[in-house]
Amino acid sequence: MADPTDVHSGLPNALSVLAVHLTAAGRTEEALTVAEEAVAAARAHAEADPAASEHLLALTLKDLAGRLTECPGRSDAGRAAADEAVETFRRVEPRDPGTFEQHLALHLAVSLWLAACYRAEDDAEGALKLLSESEAVFSRLDTRHPGAFAAELEAIGAARAEFLRQSGIGDQPGQDRPRVLQGGSTP
Repeated sequence: MADPTDVHSGLPNALSVLAVHLTAAGRTEEALTVAEEAVAAARAHAEADPAASEHLLALTLKDLAGRLTECPGRSDAGRAAADEAVETFRRVEPRDPGTFEQHLALHLAVSLWLAACYRAEDDAEGALKLLSESEAVFSRLDTRHPGAFAAELEAIGAARAEFLRQSGIGDQPGQDRPRVLQGGSTP
Protein backbone atom coordinates (compact mmCIF):
# COMPACT_ATOMS: atom_id res chain seq x y z
CA MET A 1 0.00 0.00 0.00
CA ALA A 2 1.28 3.51 -0.80
CA ASP A 3 2.64 5.41 2.18
CA PRO A 4 0.41 8.50 2.66
CA THR A 5 3.29 10.27 4.41
CA ASP A 6 5.49 9.87 1.32
CA VAL A 7 5.97 13.41 0.04
CA HIS A 8 6.27 12.12 -3.54
CA SER A 9 2.92 10.27 -3.58
CA GLY A 10 1.08 13.49 -4.52
CA LEU A 11 3.55 14.36 -7.25
CA PRO A 12 1.61 12.82 -10.18
CA ASN A 13 -1.54 14.73 -9.21
CA ALA A 14 0.32 17.99 -8.70
CA LEU A 15 2.05 17.64 -12.07
CA SER A 16 -1.27 16.86 -13.78
CA VAL A 17 -2.82 20.01 -12.31
CA LEU A 18 0.20 22.04 -13.40
CA ALA A 19 -0.16 20.65 -16.95
CA VAL A 20 -3.80 21.79 -17.02
CA HIS A 21 -2.80 25.32 -16.00
CA LEU A 22 0.06 25.43 -18.50
CA THR A 23 -2.32 24.38 -21.27
CA ALA A 24 -4.81 27.06 -20.22
CA ALA A 25 -1.98 29.60 -20.41
CA GLY A 26 -1.20 28.49 -23.98
CA ARG A 27 2.06 26.80 -23.01
CA THR A 28 1.30 23.51 -24.76
CA GLU A 29 4.83 22.14 -25.08
CA GLU A 30 5.57 22.80 -21.41
CA ALA A 31 2.26 21.20 -20.48
CA LEU A 32 3.22 18.13 -22.51
CA THR A 33 6.58 17.85 -20.74
CA VAL A 34 4.91 18.14 -17.33
CA ALA A 35 2.23 15.57 -18.32
CA GLU A 36 5.02 13.15 -19.32
CA GLU A 37 6.65 13.72 -15.92
CA ALA A 38 3.30 13.00 -14.23
CA VAL A 39 3.07 9.67 -16.08
CA ALA A 40 6.65 8.77 -15.10
CA ALA A 41 5.92 9.54 -11.44
CA ALA A 42 2.62 7.63 -11.52
CA ARG A 43 4.29 4.69 -13.28
CA ALA A 44 6.91 4.50 -10.50
CA HIS A 45 4.14 4.40 -7.87
CA ALA A 46 2.16 1.82 -9.85
CA GLU A 47 5.20 -0.44 -10.18
CA ALA A 48 5.81 -0.23 -6.43
CA ASP A 49 2.17 -0.84 -5.46
CA PRO A 50 -0.21 -1.58 -8.37
CA ALA A 51 -3.30 -2.07 -6.21
CA ALA A 52 -2.93 1.35 -4.59
CA SER A 53 -1.56 3.39 -7.48
CA GLU A 54 -2.39 1.88 -10.86
CA HIS A 55 -5.56 4.00 -11.15
CA LEU A 56 -3.35 7.09 -10.93
CA LEU A 57 -1.25 5.79 -13.82
CA ALA A 58 -4.40 5.34 -15.91
CA LEU A 59 -5.57 8.87 -15.16
CA THR A 60 -2.21 10.46 -15.98
CA LEU A 61 -1.98 8.44 -19.20
CA LYS A 62 -5.45 9.71 -20.12
CA ASP A 63 -4.30 13.29 -19.58
CA LEU A 64 -1.10 12.70 -21.55
CA ALA A 65 -3.08 11.19 -24.45
CA GLY A 66 -5.21 14.32 -24.64
CA ARG A 67 -2.18 16.59 -24.66
CA LEU A 68 -0.38 14.54 -27.31
CA THR A 69 -3.34 14.75 -29.68
CA GLU A 70 -3.10 18.55 -29.47
CA CYS A 71 0.54 18.50 -30.65
CA PRO A 72 1.20 18.29 -34.39
CA GLY A 73 2.82 15.00 -35.37
CA ARG A 74 2.21 13.34 -31.98
CA SER A 75 -1.12 11.61 -32.64
CA ASP A 76 0.48 8.14 -32.76
CA ALA A 77 1.99 8.70 -29.32
CA GLY A 78 -1.41 9.97 -28.16
CA ARG A 79 -3.06 6.80 -29.40
CA ALA A 80 -0.45 4.66 -27.60
CA ALA A 81 -1.03 6.56 -24.34
CA ALA A 82 -4.82 6.27 -24.75
CA ASP A 83 -4.55 2.54 -25.43
CA GLU A 84 -2.37 2.06 -22.36
CA ALA A 85 -4.83 4.10 -20.28
CA VAL A 86 -7.70 1.85 -21.46
CA GLU A 87 -5.74 -1.32 -20.66
CA THR A 88 -4.85 0.05 -17.23
CA PHE A 89 -8.48 1.04 -16.50
CA ARG A 90 -9.50 -2.50 -17.54
CA ARG A 91 -7.13 -3.92 -14.90
CA VAL A 92 -8.20 -1.43 -12.21
CA GLU A 93 -11.99 -1.63 -12.66
CA PRO A 94 -12.45 -5.19 -11.32
CA ARG A 95 -10.53 -4.27 -8.15
CA ASP A 96 -12.91 -1.41 -7.36
CA PRO A 97 -16.11 -2.04 -9.36
CA GLY A 98 -17.94 1.05 -10.52
CA THR A 99 -15.32 3.56 -9.40
CA PHE A 100 -13.42 3.78 -12.67
CA GLU A 101 -16.07 2.43 -15.04
CA GLN A 102 -16.91 5.87 -16.45
CA HIS A 103 -13.21 6.59 -17.06
CA LEU A 104 -12.91 3.27 -18.87
CA ALA A 105 -15.89 4.03 -21.10
CA LEU A 106 -14.60 7.49 -21.95
CA HIS A 107 -11.16 6.22 -22.80
CA LEU A 108 -12.49 3.46 -24.96
CA ALA A 109 -14.27 6.22 -26.88
CA VAL A 110 -11.07 8.32 -27.01
CA SER A 111 -9.15 5.35 -28.39
CA LEU A 112 -11.83 4.91 -31.03
CA TRP A 113 -11.61 8.58 -32.00
CA LEU A 114 -7.84 8.32 -32.34
CA ALA A 115 -8.25 5.15 -34.37
CA ALA A 116 -10.74 6.88 -36.64
CA CYS A 117 -8.18 9.60 -37.34
CA TYR A 118 -5.99 6.91 -38.86
CA ARG A 119 -8.65 4.54 -40.16
CA ALA A 120 -6.66 3.86 -43.32
CA GLU A 121 -3.92 2.30 -41.19
CA ASP A 122 -6.03 0.89 -38.37
CA ASP A 123 -8.19 -2.16 -37.97
CA ALA A 124 -11.78 -0.92 -38.42
CA GLU A 125 -13.15 -4.02 -36.69
CA GLY A 126 -10.90 -3.34 -33.69
CA ALA A 127 -12.01 0.28 -33.56
CA LEU A 128 -15.64 -0.80 -33.67
CA LYS A 129 -15.01 -3.27 -30.83
CA LEU A 130 -13.68 -0.40 -28.72
CA LEU A 131 -16.80 1.61 -29.48
CA SER A 132 -19.06 -1.33 -28.59
CA GLU A 133 -17.22 -1.87 -25.31
CA SER A 134 -17.60 1.82 -24.49
CA GLU A 135 -21.30 1.65 -25.29
CA ALA A 136 -21.72 -1.43 -23.08
CA VAL A 137 -20.00 0.26 -20.13
CA PHE A 138 -22.09 3.43 -20.52
CA SER A 139 -25.24 1.30 -20.85
CA ARG A 140 -24.42 -0.37 -17.50
CA LEU A 141 -23.86 3.04 -15.95
CA ASP A 142 -27.10 4.34 -17.44
CA THR A 143 -29.00 1.33 -16.05
CA ARG A 144 -27.76 2.17 -12.55
CA HIS A 145 -28.38 5.90 -13.04
CA PRO A 146 -31.29 6.20 -15.54
CA GLY A 147 -30.83 9.03 -17.99
CA ALA A 148 -27.54 10.20 -16.49
CA PHE A 149 -25.53 8.90 -19.43
CA ALA A 150 -28.03 9.42 -22.26
CA ALA A 151 -25.85 12.13 -23.83
CA GLU A 152 -22.81 9.85 -23.82
CA LEU A 153 -24.79 7.00 -25.35
CA GLU A 154 -26.16 9.34 -28.01
CA ALA A 155 -22.64 10.61 -28.75
CA ILE A 156 -21.36 7.05 -29.10
CA GLY A 157 -24.17 6.28 -31.55
CA ALA A 158 -23.30 9.39 -33.55
CA ALA A 159 -19.58 8.49 -33.46
CA ARG A 160 -20.39 4.98 -34.71
CA ALA A 161 -22.52 6.34 -37.55
CA GLU A 162 -19.84 8.85 -38.56
CA PHE A 163 -17.08 6.24 -38.37
CA LEU A 164 -19.10 3.87 -40.55
CA ARG A 165 -19.89 6.65 -43.02
CA GLN A 166 -16.27 7.74 -43.32
CA SER A 167 -14.97 4.18 -43.47
CA GLY A 168 -17.50 3.08 -46.08
CA ILE A 169 -18.47 0.09 -43.93
CA GLY A 170 -22.00 -1.09 -44.61
CA ASP A 171 -22.39 1.11 -47.69
CA GLN A 172 -22.82 -1.75 -50.15
CA PRO A 173 -26.41 -2.92 -50.65
CA GLY A 174 -27.10 -6.21 -48.90
CA GLN A 175 -23.95 -6.02 -46.79
CA ASP A 176 -24.56 -7.09 -43.22
CA ARG A 177 -23.24 -4.95 -40.43
CA PRO A 178 -20.66 -6.74 -38.29
CA ARG A 179 -22.24 -8.13 -35.13
CA VAL A 180 -19.91 -5.98 -33.05
CA LEU A 181 -22.02 -2.99 -34.12
CA GLN A 182 -25.06 -4.55 -32.49
CA GLY A 183 -23.34 -4.78 -29.10
CA GLY A 184 -22.25 -8.39 -29.51
CA SER A 185 -18.83 -9.80 -30.09
CA THR A 186 -17.56 -10.72 -33.49
CA PRO A 187 -17.21 -14.40 -34.39
